[in-house]
Amino acid sequence: MSDTPLRFEFYQLGKPVFERLQKVRAPLAYYLLDEQGRRVVKLADKGDFLPRDLYLEISAACAASRLLVSRDDRDVYVEIFSKRPEMVLADPHLLPEEVVLILHQGLSTALSDLFSQPLAENLATVERDVKTVVEWLIQDTDHARFLKGWLGRDASLVPHCIAAMAAGLGLSLADRSQVPHREELERLALGLVLHDLGLTKVPGFILGKQGPLRMAEMESVRQHPLTGAKILRGLGVEDPVVFQCVIDHHERVDGSGYPRGVSGERLTRAGRLAGLADSFAAMTTERPYAAAVPTGEAVHMLARDQARYDRLLARALVRFVLMD
Repeated sequence: MSDTPLRFEFYQLGKPVFERLQKVRAPLAYYLLDEQGRRVVKLADKGDFLPRDLYLEISAACAASRLLVSRDDRDVYVEIFSKRPEMVLADPHLLPEEVVLILHQGLSTALSDLFSQPLAENLATVERDVKTVVEWLIQDTDHARFLKGWLGRDASLVPHCIAAMAAGLGLSLADRSQVPHREELERLALGLVLHDLGLTKVPGFILGKQGPLRMAEMESVRQHPLTGAKILRGLGVEDPVVFQCVIDHHERVDGSGYPRGVSGERLTRAGRLAGLADSFAAMTTERPYAAAVPTGEAVHMLARDQARYDRLLARALVRFVLMD
């Protein structure tokens, strides 16, 4: 689509998506782009029966790269993409706002499956989707600003883990002290999205409790980093960065964290970053025991807490959150 207004109003439907759509009735309205690429003609309304001749005409329009659908109907093609999120990397017609919807939806499903059933095949799907997110960011680092749409959504486990991954990737790309490579970002992203894996073994009534936890309940929560590491070993994960995110995300620079109370240089960089991202993701969502803190206020609170959080990483998080 050469005309910019058309690009924002319509999405050019490619063959991989079109072939997954219902063939008997139009799941969304179809439009034909004229040969000059500036005018559209409606071929079918949403819900219309598609006789063979009309379906063949629509299919031919798709093959000729002239089949459009309204972006108002994005839920239909976003749902298709979310089952194969890696397809977004080969489709130049998707808007960044649509890509982040697809990536979030796909990763949410994959992570939910892994948390429900910690199987190797479910982990492989999460790894695939994480690599897709990183590749999209590598293609254009300006895409990082769209990750902010994943913050502050929900305090439940899956959206929290994805929010922590977004915060961690965002601050990594904003960190001026070093330029991360693709492999480093992939390892870090996987560790961040799995950092609270151990909470899947903590009873829900404890996680949702509004009042203070009993000693035994608190101990159950404080052990979740080690529980997560145990699950990872059972899945055959060996990457040290992933383990550092999982084991160290509740450790603090001054040694006040848990479960091991490590401090200073003994606290890994991945652990420092995961701890910062986890705290920020938690602070900016409504929790049973605390109200959500606005993102700008939360990030400055963390930056001022130099005893517990890494100063340089906190500055990078500020840059990410405040970027336009």
